[in-house]
Amino acid sequence: MAAVALFKILGWLFAEEGRKCKPFDETCQALGVVFDMSDSDKFLCKVANTASRIEEISSEIRRVLETGSISQLEAQKLRGRMQFAESPIFGRRGKRCIGCLRDFSCRRRSRITTSDALFLKLFLSLLKSEEPREISLQHESSVVMITNACYDRESRDLICGFGGVLVDNVRGLRLFFSCRLSEQQRVLLGELHKKQIIFEAETLCALLAYCLWTEIFSGRMCFLYVDNKGTKFSFMKGTSKNPIAQVFAETETHVKILCWLARVSSFSNIADAPSRGDCNLLRSLQFRDVCGDATICLEKLCVSIEQKLGRTAGLAKPMA
Repeated sequence: MAAVALFKILGWLFAEEGRKCKPFDETCQALGVVFDMSDSDKFLCKVANTASRIEEISSEIRRVLETGSISQLEAQKLRGRMQFAESPIFGRRGKRCIGCLRDFSCRRRSRITTSDALFLKLFLSLLKSEEPREISLQHESSVVMITNACYDRESRDLICGFGGVLVDNVRGLRLFFSCRLSEQQRVLLGELHKKQIIFEAETLCALLAYCLWTEIFSGRMCFLYVDNKGTKFSFMKGTSKNPIAQVFAETETHVKILCWLARVSSFSNIADAPSRGDCNLLRSLQFRDVCGDATICLEKLCVSIEQKLGRTAGLAKPMA
């Protein structure tokens, strides 16, 4: 009664009878999306695609997979529906799946390739395994991570180094790592075929920090500052073909934490010195050294990336 009275006072036009007149409830549906407010007393709202929307898109994708082709008009319609349905799906992996329809929407081709089919099947699995996306009030302050990498092929001492810093004021945590890449790890980043691998190094360093400290910022907001525009945008877009960015997107989906990505210049980057092996300032500020854990995590990441390079892009399992 209060809601109806408010709408009338404000002069809103709304359905007071008929099919669109739904009873007041803890959940409501609008344009194929379900809003669940049953936990609103905990300042929590859940958003998900409706069962009918999921089945509609799934049926169309299965039809395309069976026929093995799709017209320009069909691709445009399916792509639009997938874009709408992707919003309530957690993470950025869905964007890469939607991207496989770009050529078809522009009438560049009509036959579905093996790669296209794999991405469409991946989107199907994301739809079916979808958990409601949660929007909540954050009571705790955010966790801040800052990373930096250096690379100098001609150096006799440190060719490629990583540095990372974490600050969590709520728990009173101040952590850092400083490590260097082995020759084998640099080869994995393409050192034998490229003059410069600083983008790959910066990207892997950021992924290392994210995976290393996942448990600390689990269920909270986090900021990840990097010193490379390419790293920032490859992580943000979620459509990069770079295997490191793919692992980041998969890990982000797995832990259900979306971080804010931004760039910080070297002059203001507290992780710049540890990336070059200088940790004196951080130790004087009583930051705790976690280099051992970072080295172990880095080795696991390199194994995962190496496996991905031998697989079809986008299908590697999320890292634990």
